[in-house]
Parts: sequence; structure tokens; C-alpha cells
Amino acid sequence: MKKYEILCVLIVVIAISMRFVNYEHRWGLAYDQAHDALVARYAVQAGKIPLVGPFSSAGPFQTGGEWYWFLMIPTAIYPGYILSPWIFMTMLYCVFVVVIMRGAYLLEGRFFAVIVGLLATVSTAQIAQGVNLTNQSPQAFFALLSIYAMVKLIQTKKNIFLFFMGFCIGLAGSIHLQGVALLAMAFFTIVFTKSIKIKVLLWLFLGLFLPVIPILIYDMGHDMFNIKNMFQYYLHDQYKISLDVLGRRWLTYGGKFIPTSWSYVIGGYPILGYVQVVGLFLFFGYGLLKKFISKPFLIIFLSTAVMFTILRYTRTPLFDSYLVFLHPFILLLSGYFVYRLTKIHKILGFTLLLILIMGSILRDIPEMKGGYNYSYDTSYRFVQTLKQKFPNKHFVIYDKNINIKDKSFPLVLYLDSLGMLDKKGYKIGLTLELVEHKILYPRVLGEPGGYVLFDINGIETHELKADNWSIVTPEEVYRSTEEWYTKR
Repeated sequence: MKKYEILCVLIVVIAISMRFVNYEHRWGLAYDQAHDALVARYAVQAGKIPLVGPFSSAGPFQTGGEWYWFLMIPTAIYPGYILSPWIFMTMLYCVFVVVIMRGAYLLEGRFFAVIVGLLATVSTAQIAQGVNLTNQSPQAFFALLSIYAMVKLIQTKKNIFLFFMGFCIGLAGSIHLQGVALLAMAFFTIVFTKSIKIKVLLWLFLGLFLPVIPILIYDMGHDMFNIKNMFQYYLHDQYKISLDVLGRRWLTYGGKFIPTSWSYVIGGYPILGYVQVVGLFLFFGYGLLKKFISKPFLIIFLSTAVMFTILRYTRTPLFDSYLVFLHPFILLLSGYFVYRLTKIHKILGFTLLLILIMGSILRDIPEMKGGYNYSYDTSYRFVQTLKQKFPNKHFVIYDKNINIKDKSFPLVLYLDSLGMLDKKGYKIGLTLELVEHKILYPRVLGEPGGYVLFDINGIETHELKADNWSIVTPEEVYRSTEEWYTKR
């Protein structure tokens, strides 16, 4: 193997190691993750195709069902392992490093590919998001594929890449609404490639349209619920929230939020975010004057600027997970800044590269150490107790008032992965028992003031319902997500 290939393999090996180290303490099992994994499991078991995804945090509408299709793949491959969807997602973040290096190679060659590969490998945001099973997580990969398609379109002038770019953008937007901002790149690609002919644009529109088909099919049978609520939110409801209340002044947003968010992707420390953002603007301004900025990088730079502007006017609190679609743009631009700086002054360029890598690693260390996985540990303790006290039994779980889904959903997911769940099985109640309101059922595990398992097997179903105990099964979770709507 040549030196370049060996170096690429070494970078990928390091990337895999950093994403999987201490995995048992890092993967997330909160309510959202358990909910989505249960929907995917039931869809596989029952042979169903989910048409809509989770409810959007922006308003009363759902995203596309492709997110659940995505989780169904690893679930179908290895249904007996609770971590299958999580490992699949983490592996996707390892593949991300391979694809971004390939894209960087097409843009500027081997040296640039190595720089970008190193930055992607140590990216704190990438390492953190790679173990998070939420529908924001795939955004980085689909955004990267859309960039790759843009580069190939410019280099080959083949319209199939325009279709592929549109499809990736449409899929990203269908899975989570942050992906809609990627349309900025589609716009600049059309402008700079002069692809304004109708026949050419049809390729893009076809790609954008295909991922929307599932939600259109669903809405046509459900009073156009999601589409009507989307328009209601974006045309009216969002404006009820003031940008001032969200702290979205331009001075604060541009002077603090952007550099800090940038440093979380690469650099580790806010001061390095300032260096990169300011340096990039100065560099691209100079590059435009001297006309040495390539068309793909001009599209990437302008798209990033516009997408950050779009985020500024988004009337919801901005969390790190809402910027996942920007990861490949930030990594490529930071890599380009370092790459060009090494051409001007090698020592200065390599020094900046080393500082960015070390700064990110220092922030990666606590991320890789992880924390205590309370939800999984609680579920594991519950399951071991049930096995010990009720050997060879299958169980059905009830949650009182459905007020501790962050514990009941993970428990149901765990039992289902072990093949210990049956809706006609032994009835077990799980709730948070208050000290002042003791529950008069046989106690299996736990004490007042904490999470408690109760033996409710001798209680009739209608009595449990009257006492606000609700059954929690994969089927019920699926139904509440996909089949909850009653036509008016």
C-alpha cells in the first residue's frame, strides 16, 4: 500500500476507536431514543411501513417516515440485540469520515483529504452525535452526500448528480426539518453551474420530491393534517415567539453563537472558533479578489453563510443537535483554511492544524469517558429482578398515568430485545411512587420516593384502566405514532 492509503486507513481506524471507546457508558437511552427504536421494532415484527416520523419540536406536525425505515435496517438484521440501531448510527459516523475524505480528495487532492480526515476524526460534535439515536443524527451524512453530489456535478456535468443532490436534501428535510436549509446549496449550485433549463431542473425537483411521497400518502388519508399544520406554523404560529426573547440579536448570534458552535464541531475552544470564522471571511474575501477560490468552495462558503442566517431567524431554541447538517460544511471550510494557510506559510498552517486537533481532543476526552447510563442501568436492574422473581415468564408492562416514559419505554425495549415481552404476559406496573401517596399493590422492587415495580397480575384490565394504568407495548407505541389520527 502507498503512504497515502496507509495514512487514510490509520485515520479511519482512529475515528472508529474514538467513536466506540467506552461505548457502554455513552450510548443514549432516553425516552425519544427508546420510543423510536420501539416503533422500528414493531414495524419489522408486524411487516408495516411507517409513513410518518416523530412529531416535530417546532409544531403539531410529523416528519417523514424514512427515519423509522432507517432504524428498521439494523433492527431487522439483528433484532435480538438492543444496541443494533445505535451501533448502526455510530458506524454511519465512521463512514462519514471515509466519505468526507473522498470528497476532499476530489476537491483538492491527497494532502487536503488527510487534513479534513484528521479534523473529522477528532470532531467533538461528530463523536457526541454518533451515539445519539435521534432523527437529527443522520443529517450530517446526508448533507455530506449532497456536497459530494454537488462536486461530482461540477466535475462531470452529469444531471444524475443533480438528482442525487436533490434526493439527499429532500431526505434530510423529511427526516428532520433542519435539512430544509440545505436548499441554499441547491440554489447556489443551480446559479453557479447555470443549470436553469427546465429539463435540468426537473432532475433536482424529482430528487427533492421523492422523499416527500410517504408523508403525502399519509396526509391524503388523514385530512392533510401535517401539511396544513406545517403551513399554519410557518406562516403564523412561529411569529408568536419573538427573536429577542430567544436572544437572537445579530451581535450575540454572530459574535458568540456562531464561533462557539463552530468550535464544538472543530477546535474545542471558543477562541479557536473566532480564529476560524474571522480567518475564513478574510481569506475568502481575499480569494475572491484574487480569483483563486474554486466554484465548489464558493458554493460551500456561500451556502454555509446563508444557512447560518436561516438558523438565526428560526424561532426555536438552538441546540447543538440542530446544527448537525452543518458539520460537513464546517469541517471542509476549516480544512480548506488550514490547507491554504500551509501553502502560504507551512509552519503557521501546521501549527493551526495541530492546535485545532489538540483543542478538539481535550474536549473529546470527557465526551469519550461518558457518564453513568442511568436509563439502561435501571432497565437492566428491573429485568434482572423480574428474571429472578418470575423465572421463565413473559411480561407486559403498565405505566401509571404514562408519566415516566423515560423509564417504561426503555424497559419495554429491553424486554422485547430479550424476547421476554408478551401483551398477554405477566402484568407488571412501573411508576414513580411518591412518599405521601403509597400504592397498595404487591411491591416487586423499589421503595416510596423512587421508581417502583408492582405485581399487578391479579388485577383485571378494566380495573387497571380505571386506576390510570396504561399498557406499554411496541404495538401501542407504534399505534400512538402512526395510527393515532381519527378522520373527522
